[in-house]
Amino acid sequence: MHVLITGSAGTLGRVLVAGLAERHRLRGYDLQRTAGVEESVVGDLGDLEALTRAADGVDGFIHLGAVVGGAHRWEDVLSANIVGVRNALEASRRAGVHVIVPTGIWLEIPRLFQRRWDGRNGADADETAEIFAREIERGAAGTSVRAGVIKVANNRPPGIGEAEETILRGAARAARRTNVPISTHTSPYDIGREQVRIFADEELPPHLAAIGHSFTDDIEYLRSVLAAGHYLSIDHFGRDREEEPAVLDAVAALCAEGFAARMMLGHDWGGEMDWRPHGAHEPPSTWRYVPERGRAELERRGVSRDDIEAMLIRGPAAFLSGAAP
Repeated sequence: MHVLITGSAGTLGRVLVAGLAERHRLRGYDLQRTAGVEESVVGDLGDLEALTRAADGVDGFIHLGAVVGGAHRWEDVLSANIVGVRNALEASRRAGVHVIVPTGIWLEIPRLFQRRWDGRNGADADETAEIFAREIERGAAGTSVRAGVIKVANNRPPGIGEAEETILRGAARAARRTNVPISTHTSPYDIGREQVRIFADEELPPHLAAIGHSFTDDIEYLRSVLAAGHYLSIDHFGRDREEEPAVLDAVAALCAEGFAARMMLGHDWGGEMDWRPHGAHEPPSTWRYVPERGRAELERRGVSRDDIEAMLIRGPAAFLSGAAP
């Protein structure tokens, strides 16, 4: 693939370039020249036309450029982190590269959705669905950027109370209306059982939901989610996870049972960031861990390369497309 990487000369960009350079043709875009890429473009994220020219002809667009860490002038933060994101979306649109933007609500539930101090209810499930569907069908915050996935999240504590259930039901109704899938956050993982129950009650086609953070060797739980027809997002892989060998054993067993097409593997974390203290970089990086170490460990457990490709590429593509199995 021909891939454009913004922020390619930065801390994370250099790691990504090193990991992708052998398999892909890379074009870097940064305020300084980028080592290790075939094409290095020096430019500013605030310059839409320059970024559009850099995106011309690429197959993929990885946007990492940002102002991070320390104190910076507001003008620089605005240009890189706000205008720059808008420009990256617009440049990728002009280049024909797909960027998937979410709608939904994560853990912090806005007051609009909660019971008010005077006893009046917040938004109900239909009103919630309308909010999500509007961002899918028309665009978010008055823009033309339309969401392609719905994000919902539940932790225990506090568990799934009235407001949390309303959001889950609203997400299910929006997904049914738009055929856009739902990706869930769970902590602990087995709160996913309640998500599955609510989605079934809403008659959500099961292929339109991936139950997330299912990083566990509780194979009966994993089977129950798959038996309900949902995708599993097994996405906490990374260094120093004590439970990883047992999780990999469970994944291998489920592949042997024919479930590879509905399991998706990922990281869901960044262990090395400029604003978070960390030690010296040790490969594989957190962003290359699954394709490198995870793949090797699964092959060692007898998982076929075809099943691995299903979990890393074909399954996520099918899920995000909303296509029925």
